[in-house]
Amino acid sequence: MHPAKDTDWNYNEIDASLPNSSHALALGMVGHNKKVLELGCAGGHVTRALNKQGCRVTGIEIDPESAMRAKAFADEVITADLCDLSWADKLEPEEFDVVLAGDVLEHLSVPHRVLRACRALLKPSGTLVVSLPNIAHVDARLALLQGRFDYRPWGLLDDSHLRFYTKESAHLLVSDAGFVPVETARVIVPVFDSEVDLDRDAVSSEVLDKVLGDPEAETYQFVISAVLDTGDVAVHSLSARNAELGEQLMLERTRTAILGAEVHELRHRLAVAEAECRELLNTKTFRYLAPLRRLYGELRGQK
Repeated sequence: MHPAKDTDWNYNEIDASLPNSSHALALGMVGHNKKVLELGCAGGHVTRALNKQGCRVTGIEIDPESAMRAKAFADEVITADLCDLSWADKLEPEEFDVVLAGDVLEHLSVPHRVLRACRALLKPSGTLVVSLPNIAHVDARLALLQGRFDYRPWGLLDDSHLRFYTKESAHLLVSDAGFVPVETARVIVPVFDSEVDLDRDAVSSEVLDKVLGDPEAETYQFVISAVLDTGDVAVHSLSARNAELGEQLMLERTRTAILGAEVHELRHRLAVAEAECRELLNTKTFRYLAPLRRLYGELRGQK
């Protein structure tokens, strides 16, 4: 399963044990036996996975048909537009352990207002879990360098995305809504391996090395866990420490990515050389010179 496809939240089977899946990372952050508010629950695919973890789920879904399907797995599904905050009035304050917004905020015109409305619905010890795509992924950057920004039905350049995020702007969205990010996990997609169409041969090794110098270059999605910002110094300290450790991890991944790119370049050059060699071996001139090469070899052997 490709980690980028927004509709994967709705239709594909979720394997909660996968190490590089936004679904699995989010489910792990939600935990077991929690009361969950799921924003944009669609047809209830993630809702069903939450059920398997013993969670009770209330879903918000704009599409009536999808909402009907989701009711098979949820305690309640409210059919509403998330940007019309009247849905929040139907819920009790401090009712939920977790608010889950998986691949949904980038589709909203006012995501910050939606997250602020969720603050009052979370218990004081509650958690916000958000999944957002990284528009600064290396493939998107390289496409821009080639003068392209081609929308697609899904992925980084989903034609229904109204917002685009980097790590900094994703954290700012969460912080401005009154939360403190305490954990940021990443879904990694190597260079040239996303759905973004690129002319690989047009990318020089110098440009590739420069772009891969960003530790987040191969981050495809951010999955963020956050808690209510109550001004607690210890929580802010924990957030800063987790960010520092995350940066160190990403630096190591960047070094690995650069080495991988160098190996890819060497393999490409080797393939070109082998193709040129085969082309030479198949030329008439090379075959016609075969007797002369044999004679030359014999003369050298007589010395």
